[in-house]
This record gives sequence, C-alpha cells and structure tokens, in this order.
Amino acid sequence: MINNAVKEGHPGEKVTLSRDALGINQTYYSLLEDGRLFYSDDINSLADCPEIPGEIDDWSVYQYLSFRNTISPHTIYKNIYSLRPGEEIIYENGRLSRQKMKNCFGFDEVDITSDKAAAHLQGSVTKQISQILNDSMDEILESAGDKELRCFLSGGLDSSVTAALAAVKCARFTAFTLDMKGGAAKFHDKEADVNAAKLLCDKYGIKQEIVSMEPADLIDNLGQMLKDMGEPFSGTFSTWILAREAAKSADIILTGDGADEVFAGYEPYKLAGSEGLSEIIGKMILMGDESKEMFLGERLIPFAKEKATSSFIDVRIDELCAHDDLNRLLEFDAGILLPDHVLRYASNFSRAHSVSLKSPFLNENLFRYMARLSGDTKMPGKVTKALLRKAAKDILPPDILQRKKEGFIMPIEDWMASGKRLKEFVTDILSPVSLIGQDYLNPVSVQVLLKKYYDDPLNNPIFARIIWNFTCLVVWLNGQ
Repeated sequence: MINNAVKEGHPGEKVTLSRDALGINQTYYSLLEDGRLFYSDDINSLADCPEIPGEIDDWSVYQYLSFRNTISPHTIYKNIYSLRPGEEIIYENGRLSRQKMKNCFGFDEVDITSDKAAAHLQGSVTKQISQILNDSMDEILESAGDKELRCFLSGGLDSSVTAALAAVKCARFTAFTLDMKGGAAKFHDKEADVNAAKLLCDKYGIKQEIVSMEPADLIDNLGQMLKDMGEPFSGTFSTWILAREAAKSADIILTGDGADEVFAGYEPYKLAGSEGLSEIIGKMILMGDESKEMFLGERLIPFAKEKATSSFIDVRIDELCAHDDLNRLLEFDAGILLPDHVLRYASNFSRAHSVSLKSPFLNENLFRYMARLSGDTKMPGKVTKALLRKAAKDILPPDILQRKKEGFIMPIEDWMASGKRLKEFVTDILSPVSLIGQDYLNPVSVQVLLKKYYDDPLNNPIFARIIWNFTCLVVWLNGQ
C-alpha cells in the first residue's frame, strides 16, 4: 500500500509531470515493469513504497563523490528518477515520453549588451534589476498574506539584499543569524558574519535572533538531516538548524538563494575566458575521476576507468546554448548546482520543519533578463556580483556591499581540525569494518587519508572536505 504523499498512474490513464524552470520544486517518479507509474514531490515517500525496488544506483554514488549530491534525472535509487528543471514528461499507455527541454532563460538569444559600445546601458540595467527584485519581493509578500514571515540573514550580500527589501515593506520583521561556534577559525571568520548581520539589523530596525551551531549539532543530528534530505549530501547543513529554530515562530522564511547563480557570485567564475569550461568546472567539484579513483571500492572503480565524471561534464557542456564563457558556466550551474544542490537542500530541510523558503532572486523574469546580458557586463574587471552590488548600493551599508562571500557555509575545515569529538565521530564512521561491508570506498586508502589529514589538519583543508563527503555518504548508507 502506498502512502498519501505518492500518487499512482495506471496504463489506461494519461498523466503529465513537470518541473518548474528553475527547479525550485522537486518531481520524482518510478515506472514499474507492469506499466504503473508512481510519482511524488518527496523522494522518501517513493523510496518507502514496497512496490518500488530500492536498489542503489552506483553511478549516482560515484557522481556524489564529485558534486556532493546526486544529479537529475538520476537519483540515488536505480528505479527512481527526478525531472530536470523545465522538463515535462507524459505518461500514456503505460509508457513515458519525455518532452524536449527548452532553454528556459534565453541563453540562446542574442546578448543585449554584447556590443562594447553599449556600456552606457549599465545604468538602465541596474535600474531594471532593482525593479525586478522589488516586484519579486512584492509577489512573495502578497502571497504570504497573514502568515508569519522571517528571514535568514548571514550578513553577506545576498541575504542582506533580501532582508533590506523586506524590511522597508514589513512593519514587523525578524532575522535569524547563525553563530557558528568552535574550531580553529583559520579558514572561516564566522564572527564577522554575525557582526555584519547586526549592522544591517541596526540600520533597518530589524529584530535579530542569534542561532548557535557547533560541531555537536552535526554529530547529534547528521543521521536525521540526511534522512530528511533523502539522498547522500555533503553540502551545508546550516539551513536545517535555522529552519528548525525558525519553525517555532514562522511559516515563511526569506533567503538569498539563487543570487550566486544568477549574478555570478562564485570565485571560479573569474577564470571564464582564461581557462576552458571543463577545467573551470573541474575546479568547482570536489574531486575528478583521477583524484577519487584511489579511494574507491571495487563496485565504483569501473566508473573511474571510464572517466564517468569528466564524460558527464562534457555531455552537459555540449547542451549549453550561451554565447560567452561566463554565461556558459552560469547556464551549466543553473542546470546542476542550483536545482540539484542549493534548491534541493533548501526544499527538503524546510519541508522537514514545516516551513517554506522564498527568495526574491528565484524569479524567472530575473533569470531571463540576466541570461541575455553578456559576461563582460555581469563581471566587469572580474568583480563577482558586480550588477547586484550596484543595484543594492542605496539600500546596503558599504561594508556589506564589499564583503567577501561567506554566507551560511559551515566551517567544516575549522571544526574538523580542532574538534576532538568530531574526529572521533568521523574516524568511527569511516572505520575499516564499516567500509568493508559496503564496498563503495577503499578502507585502506581512507585510513591513509585520515592519518595524513590528522597529522597536519590546519594545512590540509581539502582533505577535511573529502573526509566529510565520505562521512556523509556512509552515514546515509547506514540509515538505509
């Protein structure tokens, strides 16, 4: 018997499934050999169906080790699939037909500022961006009605823009700021986040609530966090902590999600034009085929031999329509990083605590408008989020406008370098006995990695991220 969150289609019926263009919402499905279709917006609900085989998809495990999440249309399960953003499938006569995906944001259209002589359009561009963001916030507030509204405020540019836009429109407003405690504080200055958020709250009279997070929160809650996620994931879990706290007083939480992907906010984007796309993307993922081969168990080694990650990246690059390198990188991330990483954890972690996350940046009009601007317009002089900084100069303090990107990223490198309890947790999860039973990771190579890292943790931050990636995978597998 299926649960209430799962719907069933029979061969005599016609069912159309779709996913929004940005990939904000999730759509999962499974087509059985007898022609029946099961579908849901919750992967856990489908995975719990006794009719659906629960076999793990090894290809997805292999890609997780690089991207830190699974990639649609694949999921961690062989018999469950996810729609890609903007995709539609039709179920009829017991079969599925996939509709050709359209380029949702006009990356294939002519860039409206590609001519260098059009530099004078900068002013009108930032004015248009400001108008779209204000309209987007108005739509969010109107749809919220009388529901209790709050904001996640990291003190970074994106969440500060969201908070400022809302503060001038809302009489009562509260922002939740995460204070991440513990660790060496060598790689992340989380205290600066709290101070920057306070600066904005003071400017707009926003009530600030500080939510503490420390390594013990990961140790105590990681299993539940990954269960709520529904699949292996080793990104930031701070949204889960914030959503749990905010759910005590709010229905809707405003965030800055999507700003990096639409305004070019990640540091590797600066390499556009000077290095090839595949090389830049290779620097954005955790590990490439060669880097992770030594850590693989027997069941994953064939994918490394086939260079399955680099081959996948090449396939996705071939699908791109944008004209210049920066836009092609943004288009690539709009199809993977945004929907399969950022929006997936935002959706699943907020669902787990019965709140809804909304962002003014997750607006199709904004993405369409930005997609038609040239890379030079978006990142003049290799300045990330240059247009957003200009559009927000009248609503944000200068100190926040020029802040280096940090956000709600967990200081996992600091925590793992100096946390005794976290070290014990990680080494226990990645013990040889635990790994031998699963055959996804090579127990000997993982033990060598652990030793190298803990011999000099403050000088090997990349090892910390890899170890954490392995830990999250094994914890998820242990929960199955």
